[in-house]
Amino acid sequence: MNKHERIFTRGFLIIGFPDETLSQVLDTINISVKMSLDWYTVQLLTPLPSTEIYDQMIDAGKIEKDKLNLDGEGFTMFSVRESERQRRMEEINKRDNSDFVNLLNANHSHVPTQKELNDLWFLTDYEINYKPIFNQKNPSKLKKLECFLSDVSDRMTRDNPLSNYFLSIVKKKLNKKTEARNRMLLVDQYLEKSNYWKQRFKTLNLNEL
Repeated sequence: MNKHERIFTRGFLIIGFPDETLSQVLDTINISVKMSLDWYTVQLLTPLPSTEIYDQMIDAGKIEKDKLNLDGEGFTMFSVRESERQRRMEEINKRDNSDFVNLLNANHSHVPTQKELNDLWFLTDYEINYKPIFNQKNPSKLKKLECFLSDVSDRMTRDNPLSNYFLSIVKKKLNKKTEARNRMLLVDQYLEKSNYWKQRFKTLNLNEL
């Protein structure tokens, strides 16, 4: 696909398999970054009834039979709209955001808990999709990222400082300095009213705007 740079390439990934260690999640991150597709949708494993993995997880005592958690802190489905779910969680104070840390720096043999998987999704998404933008220089890829991140920031999510932060970086690389500055002003506004996002920016060392 690198021979056809105008085509926007997507990858679809699943993490959070039973007994999957941080080392195995890092393998997923590393191969994804190496493949360098334009964007990846990262999902947590959702064991659906009548599937083999569902039965295996019931037998292992990891989930309850006839119970499918789509809204809580357990197994759930994710897409780019996950930031909307994060925003809703923030609004109703379902969790204390001060405990957010970079789990990828923990012991690589650690198997994340169900509660940790939600934060691990966020970190995996960041490492695969956002962090590589810092070093991206290919004009074709930058133009595709500009289109995609504009859609994420203006249509798919609301008050999302992360997508706007990296959209600002992309626009600056494309020499659209005024647009880049305006996006960064939005980042300031969104962070000012959200301790939830402030903690994430701090953990990812994105404080310096």
